[in-house]
Amino acid sequence: MDNYLVKRISCIVLSLLLTLSLAVSFFSLTGVLLLRNSSFMLSKIETYTEQFKQVIDSEIIAETDGEAMPAEYLAQAVDEGAMEYILSVTAKNAAHGNANDFSFDSTLYSRIYANLINIAKTQGIKVSDAELADLASLEVDVVSSVMSQVDTKDVLYISLFRSRIAGIIVLAGAVTAAGAVILITVINSGRHRKNSYIGMGFACAGFVDISASVAMLLTGFGENTRFCTNSALNSAAADALKSVVLLQIVFGIVFVIIGYAVLALNYRYFSRKNDNVKRENEVKEKMRADYMRHYESKNTPRPEPVAGEREEMKIDF
Repeated sequence: MDNYLVKRISCIVLSLLLTLSLAVSFFSLTGVLLLRNSSFMLSKIETYTEQFKQVIDSEIIAETDGEAMPAEYLAQAVDEGAMEYILSVTAKNAAHGNANDFSFDSTLYSRIYANLINIAKTQGIKVSDAELADLASLEVDVVSSVMSQVDTKDVLYISLFRSRIAGIIVLAGAVTAAGAVILITVINSGRHRKNSYIGMGFACAGFVDISASVAMLLTGFGENTRFCTNSALNSAAADALKSVVLLQIVFGIVFVIIGYAVLALNYRYFSRKNDNVKRENEVKEKMRADYMRHYESKNTPRPEPVAGEREEMKIDF
């Protein structure tokens, strides 16, 4: 097979490998950076604070009916501050891939116990400290029962991005992309032709990211997925995954811009080079034409003598 053809096919394959490695590694990198971030997970979970609160209140009312304090007051003990703490711990567990368990959470117990004391004083309810302690423990158990359904370690894609697999994919993608660029450069001996394949790899990676992300969003990817029995966390988990997908569109646009910029600069280089070659050829052609005119003017052959005319020969002494 022709050596030139082998080089071109190799560069095309390496360009496609660059495309694949960029698309996969950046998707994994986005998932690792976002889904391992407690603040990011909290921003998604806090969106559904009311839903979490409604479920907790309904369970408290159902479980504490007939206790020493009215159930609606017991539900009030899980106030805004307590909910912020509950969701903050849930987000941290999600980012770290831990189970969500409040059974022995002394901080939550202290918050609810203090709230129960304030409610009892405000409403003039006579209840002993021992009863308040039992009610606080009961409420913590209820909260733990509800929020343990939000077992973040069982959310498949969160577990995936928490695992070593995601890190290996990011590292392998980066190494493969760098290797593809180096090999393309070596095969083309460092000449500008290499930029055509590198630019094509980046542009194709951008189109892959954009088209795949749009297709996932149009098909409702993740929206109907049930990660656990808690509907609020299902929605929050779907939103988190959707954010990862949306960010791929941003990366895709950046890749397309980089790819086309490299191709445009490469085209400009070759266009200027062709213009220079064309100008040099035009100058050479002009010089050749001028030389031939001068040569022909100095070396015009003598006309053939006409028959019957006298020929004269001049002799220079």
